[in-house]
Amino acid sequence: LATYLDCSMDPEKIESCMRAAKKMGCSRIRVNALKYDVARNYTEIFAEAVAGFKKVEELAKKTGIKADFEMHMGTITASASAARKLASYFDPKLVLFMIPVMSFTRDLKSIRWLWRSLDRIWIWYISRMPSG
Repeated sequence: LATYLDCSMDPEKIESCMRAAKKMGCSRIRVNALKYDVARNYTEIFAEAVAGFKKVEELAKKTGIKADFEMHMGTITASASAARKLASYFDPKLVLFMIPVMSFTRDLKSIRWLWRSLDRIWIWYISRMPSG
């Protein structure tokens, strides 16, 4: 379930989405990493994201719904190494990161390294629907 929540938002909203996902038969929801802000210290933003995802991890454990975050431009997880660093703080059965197919083709060397070194990634693909 692709929500637009981020890890710093109200845990009740995140849990509500997890419960909705469970009712719909979805096994995971997207919870975005924090946006990069040039006016703030990266280390502080990263620490805030770790604290936020710790709460998300507890909700995932409670509801049985996994939380995914994307390796995505404009966030603190814009690179494979940054996403790996954030993911390393959490149980991969509960919090993991997605690699959009665009990143997969653009940054293949990093992705191969991640694949060998980390068991907590999930790659999603976009497929064209047949006509009709």
